[in-house]
Amino acid sequence: MKANPLSFLLSTRRALGVNVALIVFGIAPAPAQTPPDAAALHALKGTYRPPGEAEVRRERDALLAALRAFEANPQTPKPLFDLARLKQHIERGREGDQARLAELDQSFYRDIEGLERPACLHFRKALGHYRDVLTNATRPDANAEYDRTIDETVTWLAAHESKPTAETAFQLGRRLGWLERSGHGVAAVAAIQARFSQPNFHATIHKQYLEGYVRKDVDVRTPVTEVIRAADVTGEATTKGKTHLELVPNEDGALVRVVMVGTMTSDVVATRSANLPLGKTIDVRIPSRGTSDVRVEKTFRLTDDGVTPFPATAECRTSSQFLGVESTAKSKYVRGKVVKKAYADKPLGEAESAAKAEAQLRKKADDFVMPPEATQVIEGYKTIYLDHQIRDGSAPLSSRWHTTADALTYTILRRTPATLGAWSPPFELPDEHHFVVAQHQSDVNNQLGPFLGGRWV
Repeated sequence: MKANPLSFLLSTRRALGVNVALIVFGIAPAPAQTPPDAAALHALKGTYRPPGEAEVRRERDALLAALRAFEANPQTPKPLFDLARLKQHIERGREGDQARLAELDQSFYRDIEGLERPACLHFRKALGHYRDVLTNATRPDANAEYDRTIDETVTWLAAHESKPTAETAFQLGRRLGWLERSGHGVAAVAAIQARFSQPNFHATIHKQYLEGYVRKDVDVRTPVTEVIRAADVTGEATTKGKTHLELVPNEDGALVRVVMVGTMTSDVVATRSANLPLGKTIDVRIPSRGTSDVRVEKTFRLTDDGVTPFPATAECRTSSQFLGVESTAKSKYVRGKVVKKAYADKPLGEAESAAKAEAQLRKKADDFVMPPEATQVIEGYKTIYLDHQIRDGSAPLSSRWHTTADALTYTILRRTPATLGAWSPPFELPDEHHFVVAQHQSDVNNQLGPFLGGRWV
């Protein structure tokens, strides 16, 4: 795809020879697909009917139910809001102070911890729907304003199809948003919004870049205290290996697998008592050295909800060498039987030892495969970045995490009912870039709009 005039590329060289690319893509040629026919919008003229009393009552009842759920939820920040006054304005219906209702509505769009919770978002959405219905039911000359907005939408649609710019996107988005909130002709409006709302932020992180966060040497010593084949086993085990990254192809969430491959060596002593005829017992002591090939895997799923870890898996193949078989038996015959029994049980002991080692490796998988800083980066995306945007209403409308065997990709569409997304995809880059971020100017505008009071860059 041909690069557009407002696009630019910044390429830097990171440590280990990793290329980082940043793209900002803006004005682009008109979309290649056939422009939507304005006839669908023209057909809506003269068909608008304001909401009746039954529809207003239905939305009010839904809002009051959401308010009760908000009040009942112990995690919502109720003391920060004048819920009693809000309830009064809601119950008054058409007679309520709509300006005050709008002011109370905006009070739920603040960077206050707790407002990102589902109960808060459900109430906020219900309040927005109720305000739209109430506004449409009480607006004077609603039919004429609807038809006039249809004509303006058709005009700006033609301009945006001919030469898309930030201004045409802004004007078209405002009118589409108005029509959407009217509740009439939403299918035709949604089709146009979808056509000009391609994802406006793309991040592709290749495996080579990500591997720098997880690649490390493992050298861990742990005490051994186990019971294997009814023997008390004590000593020390040393695990040495290296971690590497695997990306698992997945469309619904990014699947990242961190793998540690190495060996475990152990120097242990097994002791137990053995019963002899006539009620006699002897003590048996077997020092040994074991070697195990180990593989530990820990898989994580990345979504906007954060990081979901899957249970770790571990594989361990163990062989051991007895350094002697000692017993307190005085009879040479009995000592021989003890040695013979010890070697006969050796394969079973190795299998049980491997199973116990796998269980311990699964418990300690996080120490081996996931560096704390990587977890902090991923969790920080939600708690420091995404939650703040959910609270102030600038969070992405939709997002998608997915992985291929070679790269992790994060794509979002950020727009509101009164704005649009990208009207063209980003141009393709050569494969030598390992970390690519492509941001459309609509994403910049849609984020900054709430802070700039409606002024656009």
